[in-house]
Amino acid sequence: MSGSLVAIAREPVDLREQAVARMHRALRELVVDGIETSREFHLRVMEDAEFHRHVGHENILGNVEAALRRAEEIWRTAERR
Repeated sequence: MSGSLVAIAREPVDLREQAVARMHRALRELVVDGIETSREFHLRVMEDAEFHRHVGHENILGNVEAALRRAEEIWRTAERR
């Protein structure tokens, strides 16, 4: 079984920031019992300023690549805890 958590923004101004804030809140409030989840990893990503610097509107492919590298670093750090 799998599930998805999706967050969207309602206002046309600051769409990205609004969607990120909604996702962060949803992850904090998310409760899943009985199985292991990646919730903590995704919370760390939402709280990581360096990750967010790479997710922008210009040079989208380069930014996505850098954001994915940062997410991988966060994942490796989480595995060591």
